[in-house]
Amino acid sequence: MSKNIKIDQIRNLIHELSLTHQYDRLKIAAIYPAEAMNKASANALLKTLEEPASRVLILLLTHNSGRIPITLRSRCQSWSINPASPEQARTWLAAEGLSEQDSQRYLEFADSDPLLALNLQQNDYAALVAQFKSRFSQFLRSDLSVSSLCQELLSFESALVRRLVNMTLSAYCYQASGVDAGANPGPGADRPRARQLLDLRLRAQNQLRVEENNLDFQLQLEDVLISLKQILTRRLI
Repeated sequence: MSKNIKIDQIRNLIHELSLTHQYDRLKIAAIYPAEAMNKASANALLKTLEEPASRVLILLLTHNSGRIPITLRSRCQSWSINPASPEQARTWLAAEGLSEQDSQRYLEFADSDPLLALNLQQNDYAALVAQFKSRFSQFLRSDLSVSSLCQELLSFESALVRRLVNMTLSAYCYQASGVDAGANPGPGADRPRARQLLDLRLRAQNQLRVEENNLDFQLQLEDVLISLKQILTRRLI
């Protein structure tokens, strides 16, 4: 399925909202992630937001409101929902059947997001991390080809692989910057390598978003991993 919300989808939604109410209740439409609307679909929604039908509520849900056109944002009321506290997250995950150890581990993987932590646990993300660490070390030693490494990764969902690559690049960025993930001082910084790693991290976020850019995922993944190996093994002056 496309990760973009297209104009035909928005038009169909507008049509549904314009139909006569079957019951004397609100019609509620949720658009998520709202930033996935392209320019055409956002423009198609604009008039409906300006002149909504009676008893219609439209929710634009997003983790990145800055990516929603200002023309839409200016016509909406805004609410920010605070994330769960660590204690609330652990309590909720315990109710979902996770042990205290697994809750802590997956909350770290998920940047403290309990819903994402549960999703990662259900997809055995920890096994993917462990497998990748071992095989990536072989790749750095040239004991494993990049195509073989990528073929193994492609057995997992692309979203999990993107998260894994981003997590790996972030860890190397912190390391080269001379701090750990908690911004605590560590060994001396390697600023040239840190800049290269940060540039690669930003580039990888765009390259691996294949649902949006229609690029071949394996080729883009191979390119990112080869670039990472070159940065880590190159002697910088």
